[in-house]
Amino acid sequence: MNRNRLLGLFLFMAIIIPQPSQAQLGGYYHMVSVYIDYTYVVREMTEAEDPGNGYAVTASWPSAASPVYTHELLSFDVGDTIAVVPVPLINPALLQLYGVDLYLNLSDEGDMFISGTYPTIGVEDCSTSITIPPVEDPATYQLGGEPVVDEAAGTATWGFGIVTSGIFANQMYAPDLNVEEEGVNFGIGTEQTCWGMITAQYDANFERIESAEVYWEAQDGVETTLGVDTEGNLNRVFGVTGAFGDYTTIPYLATLNPAINVGTYPMIGAPGADVNGDGTIDGDDGFIPNPELEWGYIFDPNGGDGAPFTGDEPFQFTGYYFTGNALAALGALATTFGQFSDPAILLDTDGDGVPDTHPWIVYYMQQGLDQVSALVATADSLADLGMQGLATTTFGLPAANAAALGAAVGAYAGTTLTALLTAGVETVSAITQTAQATGAYAVGALASAGVQVDDSDHDYGAPINSLANAGCEAGATGWASYPNANNQAMIGTGEGMYNSEDTFVAFEGDSARKLWGLYSGGENMENNFYQEWSGVYQGGETFNVSAMFYTHSADDLNQGNSYGVLFAKYFDASWGMMGWDTVQFRGATPDEWHALSLTATVPEAPAVVQVGVMHYQ
Repeated sequence: MNRNRLLGLFLFMAIIIPQPSQAQLGGYYHMVSVYIDYTYVVREMTEAEDPGNGYAVTASWPSAASPVYTHELLSFDVGDTIAVVPVPLINPALLQLYGVDLYLNLSDEGDMFISGTYPTIGVEDCSTSITIPPVEDPATYQLGGEPVVDEAAGTATWGFGIVTSGIFANQMYAPDLNVEEEGVNFGIGTEQTCWGMITAQYDANFERIESAEVYWEAQDGVETTLGVDTEGNLNRVFGVTGAFGDYTTIPYLATLNPAINVGTYPMIGAPGADVNGDGTIDGDDGFIPNPELEWGYIFDPNGGDGAPFTGDEPFQFTGYYFTGNALAALGALATTFGQFSDPAILLDTDGDGVPDTHPWIVYYMQQGLDQVSALVATADSLADLGMQGLATTTFGLPAANAAALGAAVGAYAGTTLTALLTAGVETVSAITQTAQATGAYAVGALASAGVQVDDSDHDYGAPINSLANAGCEAGATGWASYPNANNQAMIGTGEGMYNSEDTFVAFEGDSARKLWGLYSGGENMENNFYQEWSGVYQGGETFNVSAMFYTHSADDLNQGNSYGVLFAKYFDASWGMMGWDTVQFRGATPDEWHALSLTATVPEAPAVVQVGVMHYQ
């Protein structure tokens, strides 16, 4: 939360016990209960430094100081309540638990001395939390009018206000409760927003005070000395160590759009969903707001029109999530456009607000373009080259395809920057916004070129196994065999091993696939068991393949020149072999499982990719 945006409202209520009991209000009191509400309200910006701030809460990657991408989580209007932070230490046990021990020495002449420890709110490392500082405060107070006496209850209540204090609110109004009304003469919405009262509880004979309840409301301001800096500027800050999020929003939206992948983490900044349709979003819907959220999804099904799934959403091509592919595209364009913030090559020498020293700006101006047009042409060229690098390096597209995509993305960047500058957006801000919008557009351009950019089906650090029925627990379902399956079979845990009394034990689950030689008289024969993908890979992609291999000593795979192979094969449209990546299972110790793995790199434009195992002889 940005500074100079918040107004603090405080409600304080404490019960104090005289030591010993006394007839007059003056005396020595010990606090036995306190309840405080700290209410944080968005205020209007008035100070000189405020225009640099805003009313939106944003998340940036990798940092707010140097963002590649910034996402608005939620926004506020003036008068909105951001949070109410309660401190409910309502009995002596809770006071002792938190180390709160406060004494009040009150004189009948308007002096008081507060000592001990007291609960308040502090902000450290952008985290708002309860603190218990020591207190020694010589202060003064005033009472308002005659007390309101309730003989049946045995109480007397005065308007009460702290006049001076080094810790608590100052210049507090003490209303005359006999003639003045809260909300009309004092309280929020009036000129006297800071006020208090004290109620003394007398004994049955109305002779001695047994306890007193002190209540006040205070608001940040110069007069109260709360929430202001030394120059009198409001500077209240509210911070949390985590974001706000919710677990119900994405699953609910998936009922409207079943193509959405639903993960295990909450959505950052999510509003929740009225799942049961009762008109409220609450725990009955599974709504779990979490102000301490440290891991979550940036998920945005709404575009500029504010409506979901209408086609203008920046993350629509990555499943409406901010994913690795979205980050790659945004990062590539942000890095390219980062030249605009390099003071060594970008200066506004004539002071007109438009940079004019970037080499390309100079070049385009030498070609006859005016300064703004040269800036736009530079953005076009940078986006073009950035997209070409993204397409070839990250996604492995052929150079010709990358050039076409670069031209389209460059044109989009130029058009976007022109529109922002025409709308009066400051130049550097317009460039930053253009880079972010162009990154989102680049993802869509890749998708239109047939690149599989939607990587929202897995969380970071959780790789997805693209093989169906990878452990053969469902037999050979999803697998193919070549040249045939005559010399292959399923084998399960507990089955007897060939030529032995031993029984098979699967590495995982209870099944595996067994392959043996074709024995049809030829050489260099392959017995393949594999899965394949047609038209999925464009070239340049990498993936990891791993498998567990086993051979038994009574039926050793390594007989003769035979061996096992873990492979990834690549074919063109005519089934011509383009190449393969392999690792061999050869000469391994029998009667135990062995792990094999390889990293496959897909050649340019394969028609078919196969991944599997083979027996080679």
